Amino acid sequence: MAQIANIATDPGTVSAAATGAAGLSGGGSVLEMIGSLMLVLVVIFALAFVARRLQGAHFSRTSALRLHSGIQVGAKERVVIVDAGGQQFLVGVAPGSVRLLHKFDAPVDTAAVDVDESGPVEPGFAERLREALGGQRA
Repeated sequence: MAQIANIATDPGTVSAAATGAAGLSGGGSVLEMIGSLMLVLVVIFALAFVARRLQGAHFSRTSALRLHSGIQVGAKERVVIVDAGGQQFLVGVAPGSVRLLHKFDAPVDTAAVDVDESGPVEPGFAERLREALGGQRA
């Protein structure tokens, strides 16, 4: 109780407590906190951008194996052209299996081939509905 009375009567103690409280809730510290948060968010987005750019990067162009091109043919299945030691192979890739589909005698020019990699080609809803109704126009 004596300490409370001392704080209330001593003006130096009261002003120090008031300036300490003002420093915590002052505009400068809030701006510092917002600036730090923005800096952290910028760093996170920059790292995400770099990670996304490096995800498809091929670091070793001198390796014996090279993936030329590929297309998604199912939910988890792909067909790819692989160059191994100067020869090209058409390979089917699925979870748990890799199969040789064809061995090319001459190299395939993959730059000239325009392949849609959007996914498997499926008929549209209208076409499926027409087939389900037995060819009648819906």
